[in-house]
Amino acid sequence: MKVGQMQILRQQIANELNYSCKFDSKHLAAALENLNKSLLADIEAHYQDPSLPYPKEDNNLLYEITASLEAAGIHNPLNKV
Repeated sequence: MKVGQMQILRQQIANELNYSCKFDSKHLAAALENLNKSLLADIEAHYQDPSLPYPKEDNNLLYEITASLEAAGIHNPLNKV
């Protein structure tokens, strides 16, 4: 039961962060969402056609965008392990 309550709390915090980000800075929220969608589309395209490039391990873009997305509440905390 505590795990379920913590998941609900994490989801509510993410929703509040997302709402605040969209309210305070619409352009930042839109840019982060579009960058996330484009990165995911590129990664999905790589898995469909392995000849397409994939971000290298030493590329920090995915780690940095993850931190920015979490700070803006544009993520699903229930999918995290």
